[in-house]
Amino acid sequence: MIQEKLVSVVVPVYNQQNKVAKCLKSIISQSYQKLQILIIDDGSTDNSPQILEKYAKADHRIEIIKQENQGLESTRFVGIEYARGEYLTFVDSDDWLDYEAIKKMVEAIEKERAQVCVCSFWRVFDKYGRIKKGHRFPHDIITNKQFINTKFPAFFGAGSFPVNIWGKLYKLDLLKQEKLMRSNVFYGEDLCLNLQILPRAEKIVVLPDELYFYRWGGGTTMLKESLIEDAYKQYEMKRKYFNEYDKGDYAGELAFELVQFYLGYYESQLISQKRGRWLELTERVFSDGRFQVALQCIPSSLESEKVKLLKKVIQNEDFEHLLTVLSKTIPQKKIKKNVINTIGTFLS
Repeated sequence: MIQEKLVSVVVPVYNQQNKVAKCLKSIISQSYQKLQILIIDDGSTDNSPQILEKYAKADHRIEIIKQENQGLESTRFVGIEYARGEYLTFVDSDDWLDYEAIKKMVEAIEKERAQVCVCSFWRVFDKYGRIKKGHRFPHDIITNKQFINTKFPAFFGAGSFPVNIWGKLYKLDLLKQEKLMRSNVFYGEDLCLNLQILPRAEKIVVLPDELYFYRWGGGTTMLKESLIEDAYKQYEMKRKYFNEYDKGDYAGELAFELVQFYLGYYESQLISQKRGRWLELTERVFSDGRFQVALQCIPSSLESEKVKLLKKVIQNEDFEHLLTVLSKTIPQKKIKKNVINTIGTFLS
């Protein structure tokens, strides 16, 4: 039996009145009881605050921090600031944990003297919480050198290593030993945070146990126009840290990921936008100098037919031709599914 050390559990909440109770129940009923449960209420306007207060009155381990709505990234930074535990984990307010999640992750991180523990997870697909798919990773112990040499492609969607912020237990001093930079993005902020954290971990232990229940479908399926600028910010942040860790040779892959993301995004607009609006959006982004620089960074070995088409379209400023080709080559019923997969890979 391990000596229990304090674990800080950070739960960002924004308007989750129908789901947050399930999340909190799974945390307060953990077999590992020495917890600091930090709930960051990010300016909720529904009944979430009343639900949070009810649970806080019943469990002294719960601390509620209220702030005006600032977004998910801000809540996570607030959680790190107020955390007092030896370890810290993040749980999204619409997700939940297995009864032994924290116990098993603490045991693993202590046994291996690691700084991060990664667990496998269940993916939950619908509003009734039905579990549809498990993501089981093989047991692994990854040294810093191994991570730097083999896991970086995960930050541009290659490989199976999970770069999301949930489903992990971190040593708190790893998060506090160096000032973390805010990405100021709404989509993909957890990837940007882990881009700074995981490459600094001396050792990472991966568990095959599916201990986290992730409710899939939300931000990545909304396809809002704010994705456009967020994608640029994320791309630039990846370039910065890839260069810092001497991974600049992945520049072509990063550029290819960005271009594929935008192609996927604009394919989605063939469903929801009128022709004139689609052309305006497409021309504005594909004519952006930042995008065109990224497009030219793609090596010939990664040039798909769509990338070649895009280069030609931009050169000739013929976006009508791009619309015609995309409309013919992608069945309308499959567009949304394809796009969500593309965008989800970029932002997860």
